[in-house]
Amino acid sequence: MISNHGSGINEEFKDKVLNKFSQGDSSNSRQKEGIGLRLAITKQLVEIMKDIITCDSQPNVLTTFCAELPIL
Repeated sequence: MISNHGSGINEEFKDKVLNKFSQGDSSNSRQKEGIGLRLAITKQLVEIMKDIITCDSQPNVLTTFCAELPIL
């Protein structure tokens, strides 16, 4: 489980946040860059291990990503 106290993820963007090069704000005046590949690669690795990754976010409070991985 990974958590942070950043700006958070809007409800409308949660289902896209694990996609490659996702951007919650694609306008020219956005304040932050896109996510790039980090979360997409993490999602792919977790799915290869037959598990899922979840995201829970309360904007401006706490965002948590959780992946349960099998013990070999």
